[in-house]
Amino acid sequence: MSVEVLLKNVFTGTGEGPHWDEDTQTLFFIDNLGQKVFSWNYRTKEVQMIQLGTMGADRLPEMPEKEQGSLYCLYTDGTVKKHKEKVTISNGLAWSSDNKRMYYIDSIPGKVYGMDYDIETGTFIVKITHISFFYIANEQVIVDFKAIGTLGLPDGMTIDTEDKIWVACYDGAKVVRFDPDTGKQLQCIDFPAKRITSCCFGGPNYDELFVTCGCSGAPEQELKDLPLSGSLFRVTGLGVKGSKPNIYEG
Repeated sequence: MSVEVLLKNVFTGTGEGPHWDEDTQTLFFIDNLGQKVFSWNYRTKEVQMIQLGTMGADRLPEMPEKEQGSLYCLYTDGTVKKHKEKVTISNGLAWSSDNKRMYYIDSIPGKVYGMDYDIETGTFIVKITHISFFYIANEQVIVDFKAIGTLGLPDGMTIDTEDKIWVACYDGAKVVRFDPDTGKQLQCIDFPAKRITSCCFGGPNYDELFVTCGCSGAPEQELKDLPLSGSLFRVTGLGVKGSKPNIYEG
C-alpha cells in the first residue's frame, strides 16, 4: 500500500466531495469554505478550478447547530421526499452491491448506520406500528466512533466491490475499512494530515482511493506538525476495488 500527495495544499478550507467521472476519467472535488470546485484529469494531469459563493461558515468551528438537518431522496421525476430528521451533519452515503442495504453517516453523534433499502422505489423499507407510527426498518448502528474513541468523527464514506465500507476519520488522520456486518476494523490507512474528510475509488481500474482533507480551524501548531494538511491524497496497492459511481438519471 502506498500513500502519495496528489495535489499539495490545494485546499485553503476543507476539501470534500471527491467524485470519479467514468466518461472523462476525471476526479472532481471541492473546497467548501474556499468556495472552489476542482477537476483533475487522470490522463493529462491537468487541474482546473472554478470559484463560487457556496456556503456560510459555522458560528464556531466544528460546532454546528444540532439536529437541524434531514436526509432526503431526489427522485428521477424531480420530486423530493424527506426520510429522516434531526440530523446534525449528514455525511457519507453508500449502497451494498445488491442495493438492499444503505449506509449513512451522521458525524456529530459519530455513528455509521445501516438500513434496508428498496432500489425499485428508491425508498427505505419502513414498518408501521399499531398506532400508525412508522420507522425505517432494520436501522442499525454499524460503527459507533464515540465508543471506539480513537478515530475522531466519521465523515465521508465509500464502498468496495466486497461490500466493505471505507470511512474518512475527521480528526483521526485515517481512513478505515470496516465490515458493515460486524463493525470490525479490517484495514487502516494513516495520513500526514489530521482532518480527513472523504474518499472515493477511481482510476481506470477503480483500484485507487482518492482522499480529501481540510485545514480549516486547525491551530498553528497542528499546521506546523502536519504541513501537508489541506492536500489531496491518492492511495494505491490496497488489493481491492470500487465500483463505477451512481449517476442520477432524472
